[in-house]
Amino acid sequence: MEVEKVRTIKRIVCAAAAFAVMLNITAFPVSADDRQTVTVSYEARTAVFSGWGTALYRWGEAIGGDYDMTEEATRLLYGDSGLRMNIARYVAGGGDAPSHSHFADKDTAVPGWWSASALAEGKGCVIDKNADQHQRNVLESAVTAAGGNVKTDICAYSPPYFMTVSGCTAGAVYSGDDNITPTQADQYAGYLADIASAIKNSGVSVGSISPMNEPSSLHWKAYSTRQEGCHISQGEMQSRVLVSLRSALNMRGLTSVTIAASDEADPDTAAASYNALTNVARGCTGRITVHSTASADPDAFIQAAEDAGDAWITDADGLYTAGEDAGEMSAALGLSRSIINDLNRTSASAWVMWQAVNLNKPDLSGSYTGLVNADMESGSVSATQRYYAFGQFSRYIRPSSVLIKVDDRTIAAYDNGKHELTVVAVNDTAEEKHVKYAIEGFDILKGGSVTETRTSGSLASGEHWSSKPNAAKLYKSGFSADLEPNSVTTYVVSGVHLRVEGQAGDINSDGVINVTDVSLVSAYVKSFKSLDAVQQQLADVNGDGLINVSDISMIAAHVKGVRVIKGSARYSEDDLLTDEETTADEETTPDNDG
Repeated sequence: MEVEKVRTIKRIVCAAAAFAVMLNITAFPVSADDRQTVTVSYEARTAVFSGWGTALYRWGEAIGGDYDMTEEATRLLYGDSGLRMNIARYVAGGGDAPSHSHFADKDTAVPGWWSASALAEGKGCVIDKNADQHQRNVLESAVTAAGGNVKTDICAYSPPYFMTVSGCTAGAVYSGDDNITPTQADQYAGYLADIASAIKNSGVSVGSISPMNEPSSLHWKAYSTRQEGCHISQGEMQSRVLVSLRSALNMRGLTSVTIAASDEADPDTAAASYNALTNVARGCTGRITVHSTASADPDAFIQAAEDAGDAWITDADGLYTAGEDAGEMSAALGLSRSIINDLNRTSASAWVMWQAVNLNKPDLSGSYTGLVNADMESGSVSATQRYYAFGQFSRYIRPSSVLIKVDDRTIAAYDNGKHELTVVAVNDTAEEKHVKYAIEGFDILKGGSVTETRTSGSLASGEHWSSKPNAAKLYKSGFSADLEPNSVTTYVVSGVHLRVEGQAGDINSDGVINVTDVSLVSAYVKSFKSLDAVQQQLADVNGDGLINVSDISMIAAHVKGVRVIKGSARYSEDDLLTDEETTADEETTPDNDG
C-alpha cells in the first residue's frame, strides 16, 4: 500500500515537472481581443515625404580634410547600405573679421566665401570659388554615396562681417538689435546667390536656400564664442532679405531654387515670422522651416506651412532619453520618439538632423547627440544604437511616401508606387507589447505579406536592423505583432492598395478632366510639385504603376476629345485577402476527455 502511494506521488511530481517545462517552451497565442488596437488610417495623413538628412556644419569642417573619414561617414549616412539620407544642409559661412579669434572651436568658424585680397584691393565682395574645401568635400562625398540623389539646402547664419552693423558675425553689440546693415540686403542676397551658383557649377545641384538662422532669437551677441548668428527683425527686414534673394537667384538663372524661411527655434516663432512677411516676400518663400517642435499648439505653424507650400524640421536633435532600464537603447528610444512627435506635430515633410556626426566621445548608455562618432585621434568613424534606431525610419520611409500620423510612439507611411505600407513602432517599456494594427482606407490583396525589422539591446550584442521573417501574420483588416521591450521595430506590409473613389485623370477631383489635371501631372513628372497617394492613383491612368509622359498624353488626349479615359478597376473583390484573426470567443478548446 505504501509502495503504491509512493509511486502515485512520483507520477504526480513527474507530471507537474513536465507541465512546468511545457509552460516554459510553449508560446501560447495571443487572441485578437487580448491585443491593444492601434489604428493606421489614411485619413490621418499629414504630408508627402521629402526625406531625411543632416547639416554638414562643424563635423564637415572637422573631418573634411581626411579622405577616409569623409568616405566612411558619408557611406554610413547616405549610402544604400547605411541610412539612405537624401538631404544635405551646407552651411555657407559669413566669414568673420580676420582680426577676430573669439569662436571657441575651429570648426565653429565656418570660412567665408569672399576673397580677402579682392576686398583689400577695394573690389568689393568677390567670391572665392575654392573656399571652404573641407565642408564641400563632405557635401560632394555625400552626393556620391547617395548615387547623386541628394537635395542640397544651403543655409546661412550671418552675412560677412563687412555687411554687419557690429563688424562681427557672432551678432550685434546688443543681442536684440538687427546686425545686418539695412543697405546691405541686396549685397548679402548676391553673396548667397553667387555661392549657390558656384556650388552648382562644381557639379552639385542646389535645391533650396535658407538665408536666416533663428533670426528672431536674442542670443546672437558680438564676440560670442558660440557660432555665427544674426538677429533680423520680423516683418520688413526679413522680407527685404527674402525678396532680394529671389531677385538675385533669378538674375543668375537659379529660378528653380526654393527659398526657405526662417529656420526659427520653435513653431510659434516660425509662424509669427512667416505671417509678418509682406505679401511679396511670402510669394518668394516656398518652404517654412523650424528647429524644435516644443510648442504646445502648432496649428499656426501648420497653417503657415500650408500657405508656404512645405515645411521641414531642420537642425533637429537633443539629449533625449526614454525606456525602462534600456541601457544603450535609452538615447535611441528618446530620439525615435522625438522624430515621431516632430513629424506628427508639424505635418512637416522632412526631418533634418543638426549634427549626425559626434566629434566627442559620449557615454553610449546615457544621453548624447548625433548618430555616429568620429574619433579624430584614431581616424575612425563608428555607429551607435542611435544610428540603428534612426535607420528604422530612414531606410524604410522613403521620399514621395505619404506620412500618416498614428500616435506618439508610432508613425506610418504609404508608398503608392510600391503599394507598401510602412509602420515604425517604439516600445519604450520593459514589457512586451501585443498589438493589432488596424489598417483603414486600404485594401489588402492576396499574396501580401509583412516583413519585420528590429533594433534593440546594446551595440555589442543587440539587434541592428535584425530581420524577423514570419513574425507577423497579415489579415484583411491589418496585422498583429509583438513589440519587444525597449525596441524600435519597422513593419513593411506589401500588397496594400489605397481605396480610391474617383475618375482616373481627374487629379484634383473636381469632377472634370481638363488642362489643370494635365498641368498637375506634368509638374509631378518634372519633380516641380508633389501629389498625394490618392492623386497618384488617379494620375496613373494606364494602371502600370508608374506616372510618366504616357499618362500625361492620355489625359491630354481626353481633354482634346481624341480618346476618352475609361474608368478601370485596379483589382476585383476576388483579389482581396479574406482571412481574419481569430478572437478569443471564436477559439476552440480541444476535448481531452476522450
